[in-house]
Amino acid sequence: MAQRKTSKKKLKDKSSTQRIEKGFDFGDRKHIIALADTGFQQALIDAQIVACGYGYHQPTGSPGPIPGLTLVGTYEQPLKRAFEEFRRWGCEEDGDVMDMNILLKKDGTYEMRIAPEADRTMFRLVRQAVLYQPLMVHAWWIKPFDSTHPMLRELKRYTDTAFHPVSIGAGMAPKNHNPAHIQPIDGLPRLIKFDLQIVNEDSVTGDPKFFFRNKGRKRPRGLPSPKLTPEDLCLGRKKILDVAFPVSRERIRRSGLVEQVRTLPMFEAVSEAQVVQAAINLILSNELVRGDRHYTRAGEDLPSEIWKHVEQRLEMANGERMSPDHTHSVVARQIELDVRYALTLHDVSTKSKTFSTLEQYFRRNGYIDD
Repeated sequence: MAQRKTSKKKLKDKSSTQRIEKGFDFGDRKHIIALADTGFQQALIDAQIVACGYGYHQPTGSPGPIPGLTLVGTYEQPLKRAFEEFRRWGCEEDGDVMDMNILLKKDGTYEMRIAPEADRTMFRLVRQAVLYQPLMVHAWWIKPFDSTHPMLRELKRYTDTAFHPVSIGAGMAPKNHNPAHIQPIDGLPRLIKFDLQIVNEDSVTGDPKFFFRNKGRKRPRGLPSPKLTPEDLCLGRKKILDVAFPVSRERIRRSGLVEQVRTLPMFEAVSEAQVVQAAINLILSNELVRGDRHYTRAGEDLPSEIWKHVEQRLEMANGERMSPDHTHSVVARQIELDVRYALTLHDVSTKSKTFSTLEQYFRRNGYIDD
């Protein structure tokens, strides 16, 4: 009986597989969500704020009194909890970690709003936050007041000046209902704001801090889009080059690569940022896999691999120069890969199109602006 022949599948040799050149754009930052403190909001609700006091306070070390606001509450412990939250944010070193603004309404009433300040909160919560495309979730405490005291109008004129520190405190409602007898609360953290905003209702129709309170109005233009726009990509790229690669950027500038790349046909109009980004991509490709060029040996999730590396990377001005392997023709090839990568993010077909055509589209649609 004849024996049945069996065939064995040949194992693929990874080294023999075709390596694909890849581009990357630093404007394509990772999206993250940060959740800010919300305990202060419930504490202020529980405190039952009934009024706002105006006057002048004398901060420790100040040469004279400065204008002050006092949140007047019904219950002391919740007020203390709210201000302890502000202390934990760092309000004693920087009072503007607490975002406060006051909306003066046309009907004579006003609203006070308090929340953690977005940029400072992101810095506090996320290490190297500038490397990310962040979305911060946080709550506002919003309190309506029935009438606007003349001193609040005076305070608005004061905050319109260049330098306008305002002391923020809290006290207890007087039992005899005499506003001159607000009972102070001992032990609260010192909080001085230099960026208190007091605005008129008719001047904030396009401000995202206020639009959701203006009933019946459409979403104003200029709010961030959920999808990364060409302008977002351009601004993000500039920010990353400034923050993560300042030394490499200067080396590339001094190497003459920008001028050399522009001598090549179709690359005469490339921007400095494109040349710098491409050269840095070549540096990173080699750092991720020694000897690699154009990310041909990088993993499947190239953006995650790059950002993970950049998070741990440190730029040093140690006298090194650009690698001689990064010639102007190699950098030009990386620029083309980077442009194709960025356009693909927005579902723009790049197949069978010359670099010159893609570069014109790139510039015309706001992917570069220098």
